Amino acid sequence: MFQTFETVSQPETGAARLADLRGALAEAGLSGFLVPRADMYRGEYVAPHDDRLAWLTGFTGSAGFCAVLPECAGVFIDGRYRVQVKSQIDLSVYDPVPWPETKLQDWLIENLPDGGEVGFDPWRHSFAEVDTMVAPLRDAGIRLVSGPNFVDRIWADQPAPPMGLITAHPDDLAGESSASKRARLAEVLSHAGQSSTIITLPDSIAWLLNIRGRDIARNPVPHCLAILHADETVDLFAHPDKIDDDLRAHLGEDIRIAPMDAFDGALRALDGPVRLDRDNAPFRLTEILNEAGIAFEWGADPCILPKAQKTAAEIEGARTAHIRDGAAMVEFLTWLDATAPSGTLTEIDVVTELECCRRATNRLKDISFETIAGSGPNGAIVHYRVTRDTNRPVKTGELLLVDSGGQYVDGDADILLLGEMGIGNSTIAAALAATIAGGTVEEWVGRGTGSDDEGVRLKASVIQEGQDLHAQLLTQTAGALLAFGGREQAAICGATLAARAYGIPVMLDGFICTAAAAVLHGVDPALLDHCLVGHSSAEPGHPKLLAAIGKRPVLQFDMRLGEGSGAALALG
Repeated sequence: MFQTFETVSQPETGAARLADLRGALAEAGLSGFLVPRADMYRGEYVAPHDDRLAWLTGFTGSAGFCAVLPECAGVFIDGRYRVQVKSQIDLSVYDPVPWPETKLQDWLIENLPDGGEVGFDPWRHSFAEVDTMVAPLRDAGIRLVSGPNFVDRIWADQPAPPMGLITAHPDDLAGESSASKRARLAEVLSHAGQSSTIITLPDSIAWLLNIRGRDIARNPVPHCLAILHADETVDLFAHPDKIDDDLRAHLGEDIRIAPMDAFDGALRALDGPVRLDRDNAPFRLTEILNEAGIAFEWGADPCILPKAQKTAAEIEGARTAHIRDGAAMVEFLTWLDATAPSGTLTEIDVVTELECCRRATNRLKDISFETIAGSGPNGAIVHYRVTRDTNRPVKTGELLLVDSGGQYVDGDADILLLGEMGIGNSTIAAALAATIAGGTVEEWVGRGTGSDDEGVRLKASVIQEGQDLHAQLLTQTAGALLAFGGREQAAICGATLAARAYGIPVMLDGFICTAAAAVLHGVDPALLDHCLVGHSSAEPGHPKLLAAIGKRPVLQFDMRLGEGSGAALALG
């Protein structure tokens, strides 16, 4: 199994470690210290060696940071982690801080009224992050001080940095050779009058050199640094244990390989002007270049836009991977449909079976991320990761949220398939549809499963009573979700919005999912631009609702019980 189920958060250690950190800061004469989630490579996922935020506070979310002061310590989290953080940190010593609503500089000013010096590790923050805070903090008598990482100083058993082997990514799968990519980007540098650019993002280096890495689980990119020169050559900095003869042969003579500790000296030997990415390059790079008197200019990482323009080979690889993964999803949903009614399944069973279905393709390299399998209330926790302590049974009548993906050598399959399982949801869907799209209640009500004419009339009567009762609430589109939606519909809306924020496509399955998503369409039709509908079901209101929100189903099944299988079949 790629996924594990151990509890990794240790909130009980937070108070002692915080006290140790404050002691180290006091000895250094600092009033505070910033501890980000990010490493020097700006990754959402970090190696155990770089997981300072989790080690110090217990919080394991993919984004956030901690600001430690003598009398208080704030753990800054966005809306995804407002619930999770409270169960992972010691609330007697750490305060959850809503971010970005609360800006770090404003919090520091409020909690350091007499001013002071706040330290930060210049390898863990970009220039843009630091620069936005300098002026307002200076006006409040607070100075940001670049220096050593004090968490590392108190972390006695800190794991070693990762040493995953760097491997070649075949040119036939990339669709373009590294030499061609380097030539294109070198021309951009020459046209701008720049001698070189420093590349620190692992995915950019992996794309430029057609290489892959094994340093971080779920992320097939290497931890290394690179300098691309206007003459099309590259200096690549990586630990020698990551390099073998096969990689050297793949890279060729135009890629000079050096150990990581040679990076500082190489920067100081550059001729300017050097291109530097203000938003992604570590702050320390500006310090080194300024110390060496080397001119630099701000400019976006030149790999980012070309990397986004997929080659024909990459597009075909993604299609092949999605077909393969779609078949695995159908196998999984068939198993789930047959097994879930027994009442014996747990969230861990669901995660395990889904990974087994993907492994059966014999092409799975890794999962895209920790599979989210949240049953009932756990489905409302954004980025929920099941552990043996939180493992919950899958119950009839409750939502089961499954969000997952697979990595294959020819492409990644990252799509959210939304389906539902339960009784009575077609009545809620009809209520939402009637409210959002208009018309009489009777137009939207269907038999569902096992209902007769009297049951249909009762459904219509209940929905009409609900509309009359909540008339004031229904003056706003989103009020329909509050009036009629349960946890299932709210979770479907939330998952759809979260997927949009992360650029993940969504395949909706059936009338219930479509009705929940239709609430978002009522707020702003653009909120469903990333969504497809897998099929049109036998519910009479479904094709009518699809027309109302401008969606054409991929397939026409006239299927009444889908439970996500229609979306998976449409994907395949």
